[in-house]
Amino acid sequence: MSKSELPGIVQPYRKHPLIKDRNPSDFASIDDEPLNKIIRSVDLILRGLRENYFKGQTTKTKLSAGQFSSSVMIARGWLFLDTAHATNDMDTIIERIYKSTKTTTRPNVVKNIRDSTIPRLKSNGLLELNGSDKSVIEVMPYPISSKLFVLKEFMNNERLFNQQINQFDILGKVQYFPELTSSLDMDASNPQYFARDYGALSEIDVIRNRAIRGRDFTLAKAYLVDNERSYDIWATVLETGEHVRKGLKELMELLGQLGGFASQSELNRMLNRNTRVVNRLIRRVDSIGLAQRSHTAEFEDALSRPIETRVPFNYHQLNNAETMLTLCRSVPEASEMLEKLRSEPRIEEDSLLNEFDPISVGKVRNYLSEIGVITEKGLEKDLWEIAPDKEGIEFLSEVLTIVANSRKVLGEDIEINRKLEDYFKDVDTDSLEKTLGNVEKDVLEEIPL
Repeated sequence: MSKSELPGIVQPYRKHPLIKDRNPSDFASIDDEPLNKIIRSVDLILRGLRENYFKGQTTKTKLSAGQFSSSVMIARGWLFLDTAHATNDMDTIIERIYKSTKTTTRPNVVKNIRDSTIPRLKSNGLLELNGSDKSVIEVMPYPISSKLFVLKEFMNNERLFNQQINQFDILGKVQYFPELTSSLDMDASNPQYFARDYGALSEIDVIRNRAIRGRDFTLAKAYLVDNERSYDIWATVLETGEHVRKGLKELMELLGQLGGFASQSELNRMLNRNTRVVNRLIRRVDSIGLAQRSHTAEFEDALSRPIETRVPFNYHQLNNAETMLTLCRSVPEASEMLEKLRSEPRIEEDSLLNEFDPISVGKVRNYLSEIGVITEKGLEKDLWEIAPDKEGIEFLSEVLTIVANSRKVLGEDIEINRKLEDYFKDVDTDSLEKTLGNVEKDVLEEIPL
């Protein structure tokens, strides 16, 4: 399969045995925005399910976990594909899936994995098992297999898609910034089920509704601090003019799509504004508390915000880890080099120089060294070696997943609420209102919507 036949996100993996012989048409829709929006919502729904079902608190809600069957199905497929890169033992993989998706008793969950999850993965060519089905022989790289699984088993399943697409639509539209509830209803993919699906998400406390100046807004619970202070901040933001609100929403959604981190130059291109105006916007958004002013490895200004990934704030042993996202977007060959390092945690730099542009190799090496993914001792011997005890392989895997516009099923300790609380705690309402007035005057009134 030639490089030109594949979408850019597939190219780093084109030589993989489960990819190289597939029909290129299998990947034609793998980076379409409707698919990407669905994928960004899965983990947030799963977190809500954990609170209602996975801790044995099944009396907490009147709903059946079956009403979220698509999210559970996707999550189990993702967990299998992700875990199979770390171990080939089937029992170990199944145990991890059970612990993360306890919708019912253990025997029933295990039966579902064996009778439903595994056959779906095999039939779609995402993995190969040995003759006894007790060991994984081969698994397609997660950034691609995770997206193919959703495409084949949800988007191409007309009945399941029509029954549950509203859940993904609703959360996809509010997970980065609140939205008018009336707009969600009006734009529903399947209007006849909107009230049912909106109620289901509310019941598992994934979304919340708040009336602000007589209008109902829907907010994603994952991005709220659990006290009235954060509601007050959001209320102040949402009480601004329609144009300002839409401009801020557009910016937050762009940050979310980019993995929660965007440099000043990327913002320049996204907003079609000059550097002075974008610098002002970064400062304003930071003071509001919707995102945090940060910087790239080259000390260029940037905006950072916690989203449904671990990268922005959860790799504590790495230095400014999120900057790797901007590198992958600015250096086309970076993803291929990171995939090589992920799969072979010790690489001779000469082999990379023979395959890739030397300038690109130098940039990737410098970023990896600065962040702390590879060791200085190895570099002295012209070797790229993953540093021990820093979650380097997990980090590279997640960066590659985000670059491919996919996501992973994450643990409950991902830092979202706590980081937003840090943003909000020093903001007073008077200065916030004044700041928002400046935003409207200086920047947002000219952002094309």
